[in-house]
Amino acid sequence: MGINWKKIRKLLGKKHKPKKSRPYTTEEIKRMLHSTKDLRSKALILFLAASGVRRGAIPELKIKHLKQMSNHCLEVTVYEGSNEEYVTFINTEAREALNLYLKRRKHDGEHLDPEHPVFRAKYQLAIAKPKPFSEKYYDHNRVFCRQCERFMKIPTVRCPCCKSSVRNRARSKK
Repeated sequence: MGINWKKIRKLLGKKHKPKKSRPYTTEEIKRMLHSTKDLRSKALILFLAASGVRRGAIPELKIKHLKQMSNHCLEVTVYEGSNEEYVTFINTEAREALNLYLKRRKHDGEHLDPEHPVFRAKYQLAIAKPKPFSEKYYDHNRVFCRQCERFMKIPTVRCPCCKSSVRNRARSKK
């Protein structure tokens, strides 16, 4: 008795290739930075743009994973202790934004130790135990229109003002 691969393939359905997305351009990153006033968001945008780290690595990132380099750059160890561990670097602009964000947290009364997360969830009191930035705190209905240069809280794929297609960050998990 043989395996009927034809029937198995019909049951599995067609393969769907993920739609290729392009990285944000320098101009688009500048527009995102100008559209937010939040220090944490600015530091996070610059950090992600400079390092190339995926957003899924952010919750695991701790202050002990940051190491100051001699040429004004910052070394970042990502996924430390796992098989996927790697080292990346961020430039001076991203390092300054990150240092400003960390100084703000200290100024607000938070005691930063090596085990604290680099980017914490939004907080009101710095004396509260820091929670790392995670998908739980991520707004999945927020999209950025590249033509209108603004963030929108809409669950649609078309911008209401210019009718252009916007990339919704929420991905359906199949």
